[in-house]
Amino acid sequence: VVLNVSYALPFTGSSFARGWEVSAVSTLASGVPFSPIIPGDSDRDVSTDNVNRPDVVPGVSTVPSGGRTIEHWYNLDAFAYPGRGFRGNSGRNILEGPGFATVDLSVIKTQALSGGTSVQLRFEVFNLLNRANFDMPFNDPDGQAIFDETGGKIPTAGRIFETSSEAREAQIAVRFIF
Repeated sequence: VVLNVSYALPFTGSSFARGWEVSAVSTLASGVPFSPIIPGDSDRDVSTDNVNRPDVVPGVSTVPSGGRTIEHWYNLDAFAYPGRGFRGNSGRNILEGPGFATVDLSVIKTQALSGGTSVQLRFEVFNLLNRANFDMPFNDPDGQAIFDETGGKIPTAGRIFETSSEAREAQIAVRFIF
């Protein structure tokens, strides 16, 4: 969801008091679904094009008991290695990555010039709340690898390594309109 609001401030009086505007844009998104995988050819179908998936352990939640963190985005104990030569029973896109939320704010002063031209002085802040938007917990080009081809747990499984947006940034700009 993207929300956009712009409000011309109702100041009157001198030319300095008139022409002020405040704008905000907010972007909100739920997490993107992804699949746990086993890279390589653990199912022995003579192809690495279709990665294998682990088995889901019945009755075990995919959410870690202490809640999600960047070190443990999902519960590794919710998955088991299906064995060499077998395909796992976990479904496609059964896990969900982190959501995304950011708010950008602008304060703009427009000053009329001669001949129908004007100039804007703009103060803009991106990611105003300085929220850390985390990236997907991927450790393999094909997705989130939990086990290696032989059934060993991968130590980086469930970890988030990067953010998906920048930290708060501010800028001042001058814009000529003609």
